[in-house]
Amino acid sequence: MDLHKYDSYEQYVTIQSTGNQKANISRVWVNERNIEFAVTVLSGMNIPLRFGICHGTRYGNEQKWFRKYAPSCQVIGTEISRSLAEEIPDTVCMDFQDTRAEWVGRADFIYSNAFDHTCDPARTMKVWTQQLNARGVIILEHTTGHEGEPTALDPFRATVPEMIASVPVWTDEMFHVLNTVNTPFRYKSHTTSVFLLIGSRYTYP
Repeated sequence: MDLHKYDSYEQYVTIQSTGNQKANISRVWVNERNIEFAVTVLSGMNIPLRFGICHGTRYGNEQKWFRKYAPSCQVIGTEISRSLAEEIPDTVCMDFQDTRAEWVGRADFIYSNAFDHTCDPARTMKVWTQQLNARGVIILEHTTGHEGEPTALDPFRATVPEMIASVPVWTDEMFHVLNTVNTPFRYKSHTTSVFLLIGSRYTYP
């Protein structure tokens, strides 16, 4: 597990915002089949899909596809780049590491493939778990692309075993990884692609 060090928080925000603006719209790291599968996984856990949050969505495909496969669910995305967030429907401009009071305790699910963009994994995981309701689950899409050496744009790196060990530590032992599930789609550049399902120890012992 490794973390890139920034000179300041302002530098982090600038690099993340600029990096997202420069990203080629054809290079997205979310796949529709995997989002459809995520809805299947959540439904199989008998989780009512009423409100969901997708963190770090860039071009908004996550919330678009979640709404497609769970049409009765309100799904909001977050994006740190203001220029992108203003153009993408159902997207809030914010740093996903920050608390948003109206979301606390509300989410039936949180999805993200962008946890590697956090500069403070413990704070981020605590904020996200606080956004869940009692039965809510976080789905982290994790690939071998989330491992290796950190960069200024992708500052956090960890393996699946490191994530499994760290989630309870970051959440004061209140949450843990319930399961890891292979995704139906993975990019050829990634040797593995899994969902890490994270839930409350009280609801999912």
